[in-house]
Amino acid sequence: LKPFSAQSREPVLLATMTAGALRPLLFALATAGAPSCAHGALASPSAVSAAAAAASSAAASSAARAGDGGARAVLWLPGDDFAVVAAGNTLEWWREEGAGASPSSQGGRPSWLCVQRVGNAAEPGPFFSLAAAGTGAGGERLLVAGGGRGRSASVFTAEGALLATLPGHTGWVRAAAFHDDQLYTVGCQYVKVWRRRQPEEDGSWALVGDLEGRGDILAIAIASGLLIAAGVSASLHCWRLPPSAALRPSDWLQEARRSLHLAPCQHDGRVTGLVASGDRLFSVGHDGRLLRRSAADLAKDAEAASLSPLGGGSDTGLDAEAGLRAGAEETEAEAEEGRRLLCVGLLEDGRRLACGGGAGAVRIVCAERLEEVSCHRGVHAGAPISGVCDLGGGRVGVVSCSAPRLEMVGDV
Repeated sequence: LKPFSAQSREPVLLATMTAGALRPLLFALATAGAPSCAHGALASPSAVSAAAAAASSAAASSAARAGDGGARAVLWLPGDDFAVVAAGNTLEWWREEGAGASPSSQGGRPSWLCVQRVGNAAEPGPFFSLAAAGTGAGGERLLVAGGGRGRSASVFTAEGALLATLPGHTGWVRAAAFHDDQLYTVGCQYVKVWRRRQPEEDGSWALVGDLEGRGDILAIAIASGLLIAAGVSASLHCWRLPPSAALRPSDWLQEARRSLHLAPCQHDGRVTGLVASGDRLFSVGHDGRLLRRSAADLAKDAEAASLSPLGGGSDTGLDAEAGLRAGAEETEAEAEEGRRLLCVGLLEDGRRLACGGGAGAVRIVCAERLEEVSCHRGVHAGAPISGVCDLGGGRVGVVSCSAPRLEMVGDV
């Protein structure tokens, strides 16, 4: 793999060996550098060189990503200092150049490069979810991307090598998580549980079985040995997870299934995001609330964060309460969309949280006091925020399903 730069505009090509066949999974890329933007936009590379323009596969990929509506998830790989973006039917690896050395020419903002783009020929996309694990049975760091039309999950190494395609989901794979050498992937109301065989066997992934919920599941989190799932129903689904090494897969599945209990989600409407930090579980939903509760007592009344209304001026010239278009009156439907919270991510090792909303608002909240620290408005031109992640240094990476690029808010 040879990263390209804004200066050389050299194309990048990556091929992955799967089942003995060479699959080209990277297309010719070129970039003109990160544009100046109020939020530090990291634009997706465009084919501007003659070689890239001649690559029909690159054009087809770009068209497919545009048709899929943009980016739906973002993940930071701290050990490698990469931001991974699920953009349409591909995953993009973005890296900050010269971090901590000297400011870039873009108004003091850091310079970012897209160093590779990979996909899975067996999953036409789009990718909806991302999750990462420390190390797998073979010692490599793992990354999973939940797919759409193919109804599969794709397992990669942190470097982008495709390891496995996990099929058989009943719907789009909207959530995934690693825990205790097992992988959990969600399709509709089912959580599929996967366990990787040892490297001396063949290192492949075997299906342990399904955990069934009531209603479509949109988010999962693991806290204090509990797998917690939420979505369109009024309940949190909670499974106690036995140690994976202590039981055979069939015994493990039976014990986990028997442990299912329900707790009120305490949101008015669907739950769109869950994250856990220690024993604390945080949830966001269409009712515009961020709730915190203890995983040890999920039935106890949750604590709600104090979030400011989105009315008033905006530092980007967009007022989420006054209308999404200049000179237009906000409809009731637009107002409701703007109040929704669609995703949540941990910042600073759980000391803060970032919540993405329906009108391009990203709220930073103190996890201890449950008070809003700041609110960035008009991100992605006021489009719904589909994913957030901690980029370090007080910065938050933000993606939207309406835009195929990564934006950055915070101390940039």
